[in-house]
Amino acid sequence: MNHIYLDYAATYPMQTCEPNSSHVLEFHGNPSSIHGAGDVSRDLVERARRQIAASLSIRSGYQVVFTSGGTESNNLALLGTFFAKNFAQPNIVIGAGEHASILMPTRYLAKLGVEVRTYSARCGVVDLTEIAALVDEHTILISAMHTNNETGAIHDVRSIFDTAKQRNPRIICHCDAVGGYMKSPISMAQTGAHLLSISAHKIAPIHGTGALIVANELLKSKRIVPLIHGGGQECGLRSGTENVAAIAQFGAAVNAMSSQILDNNAQLTMLKYHLMQSLPPSVQANIPDHHCPHIISLTLPKIRSEVMVNYLSSQGIYVANGSACHSTKGGLAGRVSHALLDFGLTPEQADCTIRISLAPCVTTDMIDTFVAMLNEGIQKLVRK
Repeated sequence: MNHIYLDYAATYPMQTCEPNSSHVLEFHGNPSSIHGAGDVSRDLVERARRQIAASLSIRSGYQVVFTSGGTESNNLALLGTFFAKNFAQPNIVIGAGEHASILMPTRYLAKLGVEVRTYSARCGVVDLTEIAALVDEHTILISAMHTNNETGAIHDVRSIFDTAKQRNPRIICHCDAVGGYMKSPISMAQTGAHLLSISAHKIAPIHGTGALIVANELLKSKRIVPLIHGGGQECGLRSGTENVAAIAQFGAAVNAMSSQILDNNAQLTMLKYHLMQSLPPSVQANIPDHHCPHIISLTLPKIRSEVMVNYLSSQGIYVANGSACHSTKGGLAGRVSHALLDFGLTPEQADCTIRISLAPCVTTDMIDTFVAMLNEGIQKLVRK
């Protein structure tokens, strides 16, 4: 069976390419060691750090702190800022449609006495008056997702953060850019963020690494502290020996992709338009006004998303019924997508919604095959 993979927003499949820097795997020196083998590993890590900084137009003022991925980066941003100081009556402001790696840490913080305030993004748009009403002098941090991983909505994080800073100049602004990084041009200066999370496996077949971009001002004022304590690697924020091979490949992938973002977007936009033109009338596409080209949310006619995902999988076509982290056991599993409800879908519609996510390697023939199997599935599975 020829498989068609249309779940790139979950991860890039590892088998899509071989490591193009095989020499990285030949060196076993600890980057913290002072001998020659350590120097080689350290140079590879620092090169990747420069490549990622360049991709975000960072020249100074920030540090690239390598982590195990977006989840750890988000946890470090939220928990690390809370544990840094003793706060009186603290609150944190987040989006109602955020990823589980934002929602679950804030639930933990709520048990510690932090008030968690949420704002909506109805049809993918955040109301800035709601932001202004939620932020006060006790707000520690506000987190805003750059690109929603289920709806594809691109949020105006700069306006969100500017509004929050007007209400509280000392607020820390965190951007979860995992879904938008290397899909849209992003610079730290344009986001207005103090902290920004990214992950390797969303842009290339490299698992187990990511980064949190941290403003120097937070480090100098000790307004963020580590969650993992040990040897003091990564500016003292993330102890532990770095994953040199994955980090080096992360940097190389970013370096190669940086000049291709606009061309890739054009290709993805063409594929998205081709898909939209081919859909049966009974399928509702949930397209925000400001959206990325690689994520398409589709609401089916009276077919639960899990049923359609399983049917398509049996035909060798892989799509999602929402965020992969939402679908796993524990946490938010088994619930109707909070992101889709926040977007404005009813619980029944959300329960019947699948997500298609594309990459430049996807072809129109793959899209055509998916649409044909989707049509076949609708005919067989729709609840009368």
